[in-house]
Amino acid sequence: MHVGAAHVEPLRAPLAAKGATLTTPLAHLRQGERVAWYSARLRGHRPAAPAPAPAGLGDRVADLVRRLSGAFRALSPEDLIARGPNGLQVPGLYSWWADDRGAADPSRGLGLPVASGLIYAGQAGATRWPSGKRSGSTLWGQITGMHLGGGAGFSTFRRTLAAILGSTLGMTSEDDPQLSSWIKARLRVIAIPVPGADQLGRTEAAVLDRVDPPLNLQGRPPSPVRTRLTELRRHRGSGAAADRPGLPHPGRRSRPLNEAERQFHRAMVAIYETAKRELGYNATRFLQMLSEQGGLATAKQLLWSDQPSDGFTALWSHHRLDLTVEAHVLKQEYAALFTEADRQQARKRLEHYGWHDNPHSAT
Repeated sequence: MHVGAAHVEPLRAPLAAKGATLTTPLAHLRQGERVAWYSARLRGHRPAAPAPAPAGLGDRVADLVRRLSGAFRALSPEDLIARGPNGLQVPGLYSWWADDRGAADPSRGLGLPVASGLIYAGQAGATRWPSGKRSGSTLWGQITGMHLGGGAGFSTFRRTLAAILGSTLGMTSEDDPQLSSWIKARLRVIAIPVPGADQLGRTEAAVLDRVDPPLNLQGRPPSPVRTRLTELRRHRGSGAAADRPGLPHPGRRSRPLNEAERQFHRAMVAIYETAKRELGYNATRFLQMLSEQGGLATAKQLLWSDQPSDGFTALWSHHRLDLTVEAHVLKQEYAALFTEADRQQARKRLEHYGWHDNPHSAT
């Protein structure tokens, strides 16, 4: 069936009773990936698809469920960061846990009980199907860079929590620093490296079928909590869309930007202006992103994208890595705006393109 879980689940048991097998071949794909799959079929080309599930997948899933469900393995974000990235700069699965106090706030925000324990799970680094495009995401980058330090606009986990906790915590925006503080104080996480990025999406779907975390939405069967969460996310999304910042000011947000954020936003605008004036490169998409979400959120989105942006490669081709977002992330005056994981990501990308200490000298 090529429909959502809300339509599939009511039919599963009646069809099984009649001996029919119900399959949802695209259930593990995100919305954009499903659109690409259908578009390719309409053009007369059969899209790439994941290889058949390997033998022993069931045993592998059972082992991953056991490891992701072991509360004794869960670390506080502080402990995870203290241990460093060793062993986590690879694809894998993760699960987020809440104790009794950590479950109380989501319960209040939803108006429905959320039990303590495993509340959310996901993957980092799975190959994207049907395109077959490899992901550059890792467990370390996903957890420390996006969940703990990123913006809600490009982290499903943070966007979900922002929708639930906005009123409870008195958050003034989806990117309110209170959300990061709450995660660090109230939640714990398990990160499990999983080899085989091509099968990771399929593996994640099978694991989620077993553990069924209450705050996961995609591909999950309906529940009162998920219905309410969908309403909250839709409400916050429509509100955010009506109040996007414009240039040259960082925006009309309910939480005023601090001086460092304003300076960084101006620096991002200066990248656009300098590239256009000195290099003849008109980064219209970059300008649009700055207008819609401001400099800091734009920088973090580009920083944690799977591939360097078109602007990055254009600046590299002009030997001007000093104008890249990544070079600005490493500047001392903006240190308070970024995590160590952000800086490691920026440095890794720059060094891959020949930058050492002076990005302007890269060739």
